[in-house]
Amino acid sequence: MFARKKFYFSSIFGQLCFVIFLAQIIKTECVGHARSGVSNVSGNGEKDLETWLGVPEMKLPGVHEKTAQESAMFVRRSLNNVDDVYKLNNQRHNKLPYTLTMDLLTQYYDCIKRTHTRGRSVYQTYITKPGQRVLLKCHQCFKPGTTTEMKTRVTWQHLQEKGTVLSHIQSNGNYKITPKRDLIIKAINSDLDGYYYCIKRNQYEAIHHLTTVTSVQFHAVIENTTKSLLTMKHLTSNNLKIFSTWSNWSKCSECGKEGFRRKIGLCSIKKLNKSAPVRPVDIYIFYYFNGSLSCQSTALPEQIRELPAIKSRPNEVFYNKCKVACPKKAASTIIKDQSGKVVEVVNAGYLSLHQKRKLARPVIRDVIYTTKGSDVIIRCRTDEDIIRWQNRSAPLKHFLESRKTRGRVFIDVTNSLHIRNTQFTDTSIYSCWKETLLLQTTKLVVTEPMPDSADPYIIYSLCGITIFGLLMTTCCMYSGRHRKMAR
Repeated sequence: MFARKKFYFSSIFGQLCFVIFLAQIIKTECVGHARSGVSNVSGNGEKDLETWLGVPEMKLPGVHEKTAQESAMFVRRSLNNVDDVYKLNNQRHNKLPYTLTMDLLTQYYDCIKRTHTRGRSVYQTYITKPGQRVLLKCHQCFKPGTTTEMKTRVTWQHLQEKGTVLSHIQSNGNYKITPKRDLIIKAINSDLDGYYYCIKRNQYEAIHHLTTVTSVQFHAVIENTTKSLLTMKHLTSNNLKIFSTWSNWSKCSECGKEGFRRKIGLCSIKKLNKSAPVRPVDIYIFYYFNGSLSCQSTALPEQIRELPAIKSRPNEVFYNKCKVACPKKAASTIIKDQSGKVVEVVNAGYLSLHQKRKLARPVIRDVIYTTKGSDVIIRCRTDEDIIRWQNRSAPLKHFLESRKTRGRVFIDVTNSLHIRNTQFTDTSIYSCWKETLLLQTTKLVVTEPMPDSADPYIIYSLCGITIFGLLMTTCCMYSGRHRKMAR
């Protein structure tokens, strides 16, 4: 009898413990969702993922599906920061300060939110200039503690414009792959045009198309002048419209005094009626590149690029004046350790023992020799959107130099300095600057041109040298024989 009562009490006690355990699990789940800002997480997490991250339905075939699944997986975890800190510390085999770990995780989740914004397409097209530095992003967010081996699984491949074979890209020569697996092309040229694919686990993460344009006509407009910007044009017979896609304003060319800034409008085309075909050749590629493409892009069929209205439409550049204050240097620098504790306060003009000294960027120096009457293009090898040129200490204005020299000397929108019909007076040192920072100096030397009929002079010179050599040889031989006879 006593054993039976003991069994009943044990069963009731076990059931009570099980109920308390379930209640604790439910409470933990609710706290986790409240901490992450996600409520009512569904079984697949897709609806709540759109609410929290702002991710749209993935319409591109087979490209965004994996991204949405991975993002849903993050939501299923309820973004439990405590568990993430524990896992991160175990992966690194050492204990990181809590504040530093939370900063890394915050950056990681911010990257996810920024990468999965509504309307972002994995397809991008670019118009570049020769020698330009190009950054192609793969839009990868690596969790803190991710090993280098796992990062290298994200690879880049290149398909040339008229090629049929994909080539794998490594970090060497003209290419550099960053730790975030973005691709940097140090100096672009027409041989590097085509498609660039960022691939992870045999799926496309990003696709970029590059077109290098050597000479592009620009329609320049200065603010408060009679010249006006181009208007949109409809080609109803081709189901296309032509317009300018404008960039953001560049930085001001000067600080502390009046300078100028600019924005560039690239000629673009788009379908008038999305459901109707394009004539004379239909272009399905519009669907991938956000519905529009540049007029100069080689991704367009030649029949479209050669249409008179598209071929004759120039790009635009719009200038206006600006004035900004020069940045002020901090009076002192505060040095903190990993835990956030202040270890040193360094006054302006001094260096800390806890910091590495930042070396000044080396200045690029060139020498160009040319003959009188030829045309010269001096390019500033930088990826800055706006720079200023100087002839020794005299500034060269972007839109005024052409007027002063009647078009003989001018600066185009790619920041290249053009000198046509060079004269001896053009021999000088030209430098390009970013505000107060010197980027490059180029010494131009103009020499006398060679005569058109230079061949006779070369022949006469060779004959003279040959005759002089024969005479010297004969004299030496005669002198040697005369000495032997004298003995």
